[in-house]
Amino acid sequence: AASDRILVLINLSGGNDGLNTVVPYADSRYFNARPNIKLPTDQVLKLNSDLALHPSMGAVQDMFKSGTAAVVSNVGYPYQDRSHFRSTDIWNSASDAEEVLFTGWIGRYIEKSHPEYPAQLPVAPFAIQVSSSTSLLLQGEVGNTGIAIDNPDRFYNLAKGLGSSDSPVPATLAGPELKYVREILEQSNTFSTAINQAMLGSTTNAQYDTDNFASQLKVVARLINGGLGTTVFVVTLGGFDTHSAQMAQQATLLNRLSRGIKSFFDDITASGNANRVT
Repeated sequence: AASDRILVLINLSGGNDGLNTVVPYADSRYFNARPNIKLPTDQVLKLNSDLALHPSMGAVQDMFKSGTAAVVSNVGYPYQDRSHFRSTDIWNSASDAEEVLFTGWIGRYIEKSHPEYPAQLPVAPFAIQVSSSTSLLLQGEVGNTGIAIDNPDRFYNLAKGLGSSDSPVPATLAGPELKYVREILEQSNTFSTAINQAMLGSTTNAQYDTDNFASQLKVVARLINGGLGTTVFVVTLGGFDTHSAQMAQQATLLNRLSRGIKSFFDDITASGNANRVT
């Protein structure tokens, strides 16, 4: 619960092929099971005598060698139904395979750490998902514990002009709905000020690629380097539903992932924040 620690979660949307990401190159079963999409032993980036990274992940291999990246392999759940959707729900909610939860593990953690929420708003959002909407991951028992922003400048420009009346809500069916809208307005105004100050108080300290994923990480680094009090960030790299033409498509995506992570790490290292961020 240390207040200065930050978690950045990267969602590989679509169902990434984990065996071609962290490759068990010393296991003959890997090669026997996938004759058409196996990665040759002489091309993979070896981590140790058993595991290697995809050939496109050279930047992450460099981080691994320097001790700034780690690999936790073979994470899953028993008796998989092989549904991307159900698996996504399970990892967002941290439920058992036969259990369905409607809250996320981050949402539950934040609510437990901040029992005063939502009656008392923080200065900065507890969590930010760089997207048009938040996922189950941030859903708590009493509401959503994070916000979604796809563009910090646009969010600030929108929120700074929003006003809310102090007049009592009407005793009608619409009263509770109006009360909810006013609460969101108040929350947006509060958060937009903190987000804008963090963006204005920081710079970009590394070279990023121009793709959308790199842009998401660039925004997150700016917010961290600018001193925003948010402790959880969620970004997404899509396109991993590779039912066909996987070899070329996954290579492109994993290169984008690897380079984006390295740029982000270089950025927060230059600002002295690397040891605060996982």
